[in-house]
Amino acid sequence: MIITSREFTSAAEMRAHAAAVHQRCFNPAIRPATPGAFPQAVPTVAQIREFCARPAPAWESGLVTFDAHVVAYRVAQSISSFSLSGEVRTGDWGGPKIRRSIDAIVKEVLENYPGVTVDNIQSVRRTHDIVPARRVCMFEVYRQRPDLSLPMIARWFRKDHTTVLYAVNKEKSLRGIA
Repeated sequence: MIITSREFTSAAEMRAHAAAVHQRCFNPAIRPATPGAFPQAVPTVAQIREFCARPAPAWESGLVTFDAHVVAYRVAQSISSFSLSGEVRTGDWGGPKIRRSIDAIVKEVLENYPGVTVDNIQSVRRTHDIVPARRVCMFEVYRQRPDLSLPMIARWFRKDHTTVLYAVNKEKSLRGIA
C-alpha cells in the first residue's frame, strides 16, 4: 500500500481534514436495512406442527434428570476419595469391588525397609535409605492399582506425576521388566 503525503496550506485546513477523517472512521454512516430482512414472518400453525413433529436428535432424547449434576458431583467425589479408602466400583457401577488402599500397599513394602516410615516416604527428603523405598512403593502402587492414574498416585506421595513415572520406569529397568 502506498501512502502519499498531503500538503496543507493552513492549520485550519489540517484541522478540517482531521475532523473529516475522524468522522469517517468513528461515526460511520448508518446504512438502511436491506429490504426483506425485517420484519420476519410469523410462523404458521402448520410450520410449528412440522417443527414439533420432527424427531429429536439422539443427544436431546436421552434421559436427563433434574439432579443429574448431583449424581455427577458424587461420582467425582468418589473418584477423588477412593484412592485412600481402597473402595473402587466396578466398570458397570454395580456393587463395590474392594481393592487395597495405597496406604496398605506402602506399609507392606516398608516392612522390607526398617527405619523408613510412611511420613518419610511422603516427605521431601532424598536420603539414600528413603529414595529406594519410595521408588519401590511407587512401583508397587502403580502395579497393584492399575485403576489409578499417575497424577492420583503422585498426589498421595505429595510428588509430581513425572516423579512417579520416573520411579516406575527405573524400577522396571532394575527388575528387567520391559
